[in-house]
Order: sequence, then C-alpha cells, then structure tokens
Amino acid sequence: MSYDITFWKPKPSATVDPQAAYERLNRNDPPDELEELPLPDIIGRLKDAFPDFDPTEESPDVKFPHGSMEISYTAKSFRFDFRPPSTGGKGRIWSLMSGFGCVCYDPQTGKLYDRNNPPEYKDLGTDLSWLLDPGRMREANSIQSLMTRSYSHVAREILPKLLLFCFIISCVLAAVITTFVYFIRWVISLFAVAV
Repeated sequence: MSYDITFWKPKPSATVDPQAAYERLNRNDPPDELEELPLPDIIGRLKDAFPDFDPTEESPDVKFPHGSMEISYTAKSFRFDFRPPSTGGKGRIWSLMSGFGCVCYDPQTGKLYDRNNPPEYKDLGTDLSWLLDPGRMREANSIQSLMTRSYSHVAREILPKLLLFCFIISCVLAAVITTFVYFIRWVISLFAVAV
C-alpha cells in the first residue's frame, strides 16, 4: 500500500480538472493545459536532496529510515509514491517542487495544493524554498561571508591585545609571588638570627 502525490505546472490561465489530469498522466496522456517541466533542474535538485536517487533506474527508489519513496516522471509531471503511506518526506517534496511553480494533487484526499493553499504534511515545518532561489542563496552566502570576515577582523584586532594583557598579568603575578616568597624567607631568617 502506498501514498502518492503528483506534481504538474498548469499553463497560465489554463483550467485543469485535477482528477482528470491525474488520470490522464497515469495513462501517459498528459493534458495540453500543462507546461513542460525543467527536468534537468528538478532532477538535479532531487539528487541534491536525496543522494541515493538515481534517475537512470527504471523505477528510482529513495530509502528513508521508515520506508521508501518511488519517483516517476514525464516531461510534464512528477509522481512520488510513499511506502508505507505514513513515510515522511512529503513536506520536503512539496517544498522542492513548489519552488518550480508546480501544484500538488493528492488523490487520497482529492485536493489540489498550490502556494496559496499549501498542504499540511507533518514534515513540512520550515520553509526551505529559499534554497531553490539562487538569488536568496547568494544572499545567504554573502551574509555568512560577511560574518566570517567580521569575526576574523575582530579576532585580528583583539587577539594581540588579549595576549599582551595576559603576558602583563602573568608578569605582575610572578613578581608579586616572588616578592612574597622573599619577604617570608627574610622574616624567617630574622627569627632564626634572634634565636
């Protein structure tokens, strides 16, 4: 028993009956109202997200700790079959595929989801769609780079001062301890001479 979800991208201003489109896609007869998907980009993202995904296999299968996900696709759709039905990963797939402007049809519930009406899969949690946006990814990398440069700049300024401070404190402590030891020896020597 499995739980499947199918993704496609309708053409602008096209009206698509989700159940009819789903049935036609299962018969390998895609409706004309669907756009062709950027297969190399989507497959690349899937390989990044799921390293054991091998698109050269006839029925690529991705293993999860408590199940698996079979991926099948055509020029106009991607279908993901989760076995057993409770297997996680649906939210990750939604985040990835919606980043390409796809809608999600869930035949188990008969619902069509889009960005304005996202599904409520348990593992949806954090929005990772920014990972699909190269501009936002560059922005995140530039922020990280800026922070790294800031920390290294602060470290270059503070570290020599901190080392100098530690050296001075250790010299002062050594002088105080040495003086105290000599003072105690002098006091003891006075008592020794008096006796």
